[in-house]
Amino acid sequence: MKTAKTTINVVWFKRDLRLVDHAPLRKSVQSPDTPTLLLTLIEPSLRSQGHLSQRHIDFYLAGATEIQQQLGQMGHHFYILQAEALQVFQKLSEAFHIKTVFSYQESGDAITYQRDKTIKTLFKHRGIQWDESPMGGVLRAKQSRRDWKANWNRVMSRPLDLIDLENLNTQKLPNTFDSILVTNPTLNLTPSFQKGGPSAAHLCLDSFLLDRSRRYRHSISKPAASREGCSRLSPYLAWGNLSVRQVLQAVETHSQRFGPSRDLEAFKKRLQWRCHFIQKLENDESIEFQNINPAFNQLNQEVNESLLKRWQQGETGYPLVDAGMRCLIETGYVNFRMRAMLISFVTHHLWQPWQGPSNYLARLFLDYEPGIHFPQVQMQAGTIGTNILRIYNPVKQSKENDPTGRFIRRWVPELHALPLAYLHEPWKMTPMEQIGYDLKIGSKYPSPIIQFENTGRFAREQLWKIKNSDLAKSYTPDILSRLTNASSESGRSKD
Repeated sequence: MKTAKTTINVVWFKRDLRLVDHAPLRKSVQSPDTPTLLLTLIEPSLRSQGHLSQRHIDFYLAGATEIQQQLGQMGHHFYILQAEALQVFQKLSEAFHIKTVFSYQESGDAITYQRDKTIKTLFKHRGIQWDESPMGGVLRAKQSRRDWKANWNRVMSRPLDLIDLENLNTQKLPNTFDSILVTNPTLNLTPSFQKGGPSAAHLCLDSFLLDRSRRYRHSISKPAASREGCSRLSPYLAWGNLSVRQVLQAVETHSQRFGPSRDLEAFKKRLQWRCHFIQKLENDESIEFQNINPAFNQLNQEVNESLLKRWQQGETGYPLVDAGMRCLIETGYVNFRMRAMLISFVTHHLWQPWQGPSNYLARLFLDYEPGIHFPQVQMQAGTIGTNILRIYNPVKQSKENDPTGRFIRRWVPELHALPLAYLHEPWKMTPMEQIGYDLKIGSKYPSPIIQFENTGRFAREQLWKIKNSDLAKSYTPDILSRLTNASSESGRSKD
């Protein structure tokens, strides 16, 4: 006689590894008589075909194992499975009668978007309800940006979704899933990377509010000072160890207790800005691959692997560019201004199409968030046509944002002994001075791979020519309507 399947609900943790302010988890608790399977997935395809690298996996696993341990101490089950989502849910639907899968909507890249469409088809065929909660004030299939800010403010002002963890009724997996279970994972993150997980996230938030935020506005553009003066919460928001609402309400509580702060007010604007950019990708997934303004398709940019390799390795001969890249490789973080300059340098001065560098940087940014990453890459590359065109002068940026050379000396040790007069432009040393400082340009440190005055002028001419063209201007109303202004927007849908 065939045994009846156990009826369960599933909470699928994606980019939301936390147990506080978690709407899907709260919804599952509202059905206490139905056991809930709590799981998260490490999907091989997201690394082999997507923008994830080992640093992301390790950061994610740190958060997942912390949740697993916390719930385990309370007698609950939380599973980390290494397999494709389709394989997991096919197998689960064969072992259980799945009533509802609870998760957040994910404004991810093309691979996760296609995966979710595939999963939705599977659920439909097998009679499984998929309850997806909106994430952080980002709206799916919204037809207009009208009132978007008002809606965001309403969402952020609502009470946190709190869960009575003691009353969870979690489902145990049968041993037929043992082959894809992740148990006691070895994490490869070095101390130079931020540690993942809700506990580390709250420590970071507390230190920002109680001390570091006082230097926020002063530090935000400085590559060295930003490592302490900025919030450093971006990876915890990207991987969901904290929600935007948690952070915003913590800031407001702090301000009520200690008084308002111009630094924290500036930071609060960045939190809204974050969701605003994610909404752009939610409304137009082609941003990942295609120029937002098609007029820029006529740019004649050919991939030069030699130039790209020098940029990727931090060997361009421009100290601040090289310091930024080497710091990013080692730590997974540089501030916003450095990210903008790295993109400007490769797309403007090296005249490379943005797609390849975009993918490379995504794998390095520990806080890789698709909805911020792709629109920002295009904004800095100048392929939107509605924003101010910024072509960064690498020497000017170096002198203005690292005036003492602290950042350059830390990350380009070859230049450590140079006086400030040559630190930003070491190629200006005479041959005798190079001997005196034991730094032969072109040998111990590379010569500049381009002449930035010439490349900047060329890029400016080419981009402004297209930006001012009738063709580019003809796309402006549609771009503004889809991505910024209150007007018609198509929006994502998995139907």
